[in-house]
Amino acid sequence: MTRPSSPVLRKVLKGQLCTGCGLCVGLGEGAVEMETVAPGYSRPRQMHALTDDTEAAIASACPGSRVAPWHDAPHSHPYWGPYFRSMTGHATDARVRHAGSSGGVVTALAIHALATGLVDKVLHVIADPDHPTRNIAILLCIKISWPYLRLEELNCNKCNYRM
Repeated sequence: MTRPSSPVLRKVLKGQLCTGCGLCVGLGEGAVEMETVAPGYSRPRQMHALTDDTEAAIASACPGSRVAPWHDAPHSHPYWGPYFRSMTGHATDARVRHAGSSGGVVTALAIHALATGLVDKVLHVIADPDHPTRNIAILLCIKISWPYLRLEELNCNKCNYRM
């Protein structure tokens, strides 16, 4: 069976829960594309009907479809809302810590995952220098040898990742 209009995509877009990650496009078997909407955000647009299996895959993977109230959270902040625990950390390599965003934690994890073969690829997202509210996605599948990696090879300055 196919669905002419995806209930999951409709719910995520209506609730403004989309992060613009494009996971639905990767799972959508050509039926979903990303488009740029004002003021420059990437959002999914369904081009063709989805099969029930594809709809289920998107529903289980989409971060926006998984948002739910945390009634059992032990803490609540007036601005950030409910939470279970708040922790801080940073990369132990000073070059990564100072070049990456948020202490270089995700950059360090991406480097480790690529170097050890834990993952074959990392989707590396950087700010588009020509359109500051947009991103450029780069698929990294390089074999790296840490500590000989040059951070410029990752172009990791202040970027976001999806593994």
